[in-house]
Amino acid sequence: MLHRGFRIGPHFPTPLLLQLYADKRQPEPKRWAALIALADKPEPAAFDTLRDALRDEAWIMRRTALEAIKRHPRAAEARDEILRLLFDRDDEVSQLACRLCAELGWQEARGGVVTLLAAPNPDVRDVAVSALNGLWRESDFDLVLGVYRGDEQRAVRIAAAKTLRTRVSGGTWRRLFTLWAHDREVRHRLWACELVVRFGGGAYLPRVAPLLNDRNANVRNAARDAIDRIAA
Repeated sequence: MLHRGFRIGPHFPTPLLLQLYADKRQPEPKRWAALIALADKPEPAAFDTLRDALRDEAWIMRRTALEAIKRHPRAAEARDEILRLLFDRDDEVSQLACRLCAELGWQEARGGVVTLLAAPNPDVRDVAVSALNGLWRESDFDLVLGVYRGDEQRAVRIAAAKTLRTRVSGGTWRRLFTLWAHDREVRHRLWACELVVRFGGGAYLPRVAPLLNDRNANVRNAARDAIDRIAA
């Protein structure tokens, strides 16, 4: 990272990076850069400092420590601290912790992620419903379907639909097709055509036919393609 033309990175010796982060008189960008650079350092003191920084009083430092520690080979050793950050007082920290837990597939985070589906901030709910894709269990279908049908924010509903699309199965696709074939979102009507090709058969041709008259040309084309592929 550059700070006033001065590059701070892993080429710095570890003691100097530790000193930069610890010195609160330094400008915040220099301290952020020091934390990020410590992710590439093998010394125990580097990891211990990143772990301690997850409790820093400044939210931006906690967030930066998360960004750094997820790249560290010993990240799993900070699991407890990262799980606690799911409920950080700052939503940006909470969202990043949520993403990180999903990326690492930590099932211990599921309870916290599910709780975040009811967070007041829709950005947090958006991240949480997307994170369930990485922590998926079959029992999550109804939970995420409820978010898709009931969340007041369009962006959250779309995020839920994306997760459902990724995790659809032979046992759940019919419910999604029924909802998406009449959804106001164009992409969802397109996905309905996709589902019927992937899972359906000739019995579903009459249910696809109305989409041939959809107000959106892309949906009409997708419906025609779906009918042709099923008929073939």
